[in-house]
Amino acid sequence: MTPQPKGFYLLFLVELCERYGFYTAVFLLVPYAVSRIGFSEVEASLLYGTYTALIYSTTFAGGIIADRLLGFRTATLIGLAIMAGGSLLLATGLKVAAFVGLAALLVGNGYYKPSVSSLLGLLYEKDDSRRDSGYTLLYMGINIGAGGAALCAGLLSR
Repeated sequence: MTPQPKGFYLLFLVELCERYGFYTAVFLLVPYAVSRIGFSEVEASLLYGTYTALIYSTTFAGGIIADRLLGFRTATLIGLAIMAGGSLLLATGLKVAAFVGLAALLVGNGYYKPSVSSLLGLLYEKDDSRRDSGYTLLYMGINIGAGGAALCAGLLSR
């Protein structure tokens, strides 16, 4: 296997950790909302559905802002910082903080998700034969993070 460009391994690790955090939050959102915030199962399920619908729609606006205003690196860093703050707010167990935390995760994801893939593409020259393998490896990191989250969230929810 040929080595990837400088910066690839950092993006790989960040993407793996971000997907781990995202899927852990998604897997535990309903039990968390019921046990820690006091939602009924119906309310928690509606929250889950709304959150998962919105998480994918924020990337459109975030991608435009990253592309036209902030740049991909800045948008990635801002997105990660906002998501870290949102995760800390969720950890408080307070209802208001949970809503603000979920909103922060949505906004942060909007900046982060489209930017990291664009950053990866910028690491390669236009005719670099490693580009396809770089994206394949990045998606492997995504799957490793998601799989690890499923295992750990399953253990945590017991």
